Amino acid sequence: MALATRQTQILATSAVCAALYAIAKALTAFVPTPWGVGQFAPGVVVPALFAVISGPLVGAVGAAIGVFLGDLYLSTLGFTTPLLSLTAGVPANFVGFYLLGYMLHRSGSWRVFSGASLVSLLIGNLIAASVVVFTFLLPNSALDVQLATTLGLTLFWLVTMLPFVLALVPLLTRAVSRSLGTTSLFAVVPEWEDPGEDSLILDSAGIALLFLAVLLVLMFTPLGESIGSATGIGAFWLKVLVWSASVSMIIFGPLVGILAQPRRPKNS
Repeated sequence: MALATRQTQILATSAVCAALYAIAKALTAFVPTPWGVGQFAPGVVVPALFAVISGPLVGAVGAAIGVFLGDLYLSTLGFTTPLLSLTAGVPANFVGFYLLGYMLHRSGSWRVFSGASLVSLLIGNLIAASVVVFTFLLPNSALDVQLATTLGLTLFWLVTMLPFVLALVPLLTRAVSRSLGTTSLFAVVPEWEDPGEDSLILDSAGIALLFLAVLLVLMFTPLGESIGSATGIGAFWLKVLVWSASVSMIIFGPLVGILAQPRRPKNS
């Protein structure tokens, strides 16, 4: 009986996640990447939220179904195709948000939220970019051009998604906790302990330094110009995007623990 209830809960929550993600994607994904494939996608905060509050399976299934439903609508406007969504968007979203939920629920701490968001979005976007470049966009191009374009597309998606996830998911988690309590049909809001301001500052600063290292590589090696020329985005704007991602880590990282604290009973 308990197993059947749990399965029903997963199905219901995944359906809600998918519906909200499809709507968010359809409403926000009208800015294409410089390559003409893929879009600016702040709607990823929806499956990221469900991965946090309902676990990896709900986040992954909701993201995979939701991105396909959203892309079906966008395909009618010429922004994508169902085949591209099935082969690139669906597996990338499933893997990325399953990984996010798995890391967060395995660790049981908001301390790793920034790092887990970075890793999961990086892997998910790398999957999507690889399929797009090697299968649809540049299947017959030279390998160095394919690799440069894959890296550029991955970085573009990563640095445009990460600030939204870091800024909004903790706030939305707190809002869910206040409106539904820590446990409901659609959410089991994690009551993770506050890791402390010093730990959050150090963790987010470390990730920011990684982005700065990438920025230095783009600035002082031929890779930046190679990616810029191969993708059409331009080396300058690519550097600006990476710099913005680094700054977002410094700004939002230390606030994660504070913003995400769930509602607790007054007598506890």
